[in-house]
Amino acid sequence: MRRVKELIAILMVGDGVLALVASRGHSLLWRFGPGAYKRTLEGLVRRPLLTRALAVVEFGAGLWPALGQYEQR
Repeated sequence: MRRVKELIAILMVGDGVLALVASRGHSLLWRFGPGAYKRTLEGLVRRPLLTRALAVVEFGAGLWPALGQYEQR
């Protein structure tokens, strides 16, 4: 279970970094699927500062539990 948690954390941290560095391109890459999902991503493409703010939150949300696992040892 710890490996699954760390894998999820790694994905969140990586996705957060990519969205922070290349917000528009990263959002455009994932613009597929159901209509509501596509509309959400189109909104993020139009609002790069919002995308970057959410990326920082995602980065922190992934980093926090990952680092917590190492302290448990």
